[in-house]
Amino acid sequence: EIYYEEAGRGQPLIFVSGLNGVARYWQPQIPAFSSRFRVIAYDQRGTGQSDRQQREFSVDQMALELVQLMDALGIERAHLVGLSTGGAIGQTLAIEQPQRIARLVLCSTWTYCDPWFRRLFEARRALYQQAGPELHAMFHPLFLYPPDYVNAHDADIDEERRRNVGSAPPVEIDF
Repeated sequence: EIYYEEAGRGQPLIFVSGLNGVARYWQPQIPAFSSRFRVIAYDQRGTGQSDRQQREFSVDQMALELVQLMDALGIERAHLVGLSTGGAIGQTLAIEQPQRIARLVLCSTWTYCDPWFRRLFEARRALYQQAGPELHAMFHPLFLYPPDYVNAHDADIDEERRRNVGSAPPVEIDF
């Protein structure tokens, strides 16, 4: 039900993506880390090659699904790198089951929903619902990256947009 990729040997290191999180997001990091760690990257339920039947999502549920993946892979304790919602998943796991985490690295994440955060996600959800995944995919990099990054990675962003539009998840997983 949950698609994952694994590379390398050593202590387990799990990359946990943000909303609409897919394993391929971590492709640039996997070679560097797999030389020292057993690296796992996965598609969250509702995205990529994982099960798409579920329609209600929460950070608590996503943390439980991460634990279930760890159990299925025989991982008692792992290093976690969490990006955005993946960071919220990591924080939840650290609170609920701290013995499962060796180290936790948080990137561009959040601890609560303040008015700015709520407004941002309400606007993104409305854009997705009213204009569809294609227009959302055009705006998505502008929400995520600073101008210098977009300018330096324009072709990569176009390629990612082409891949994402064809396999867009339901709005429930993206927001």
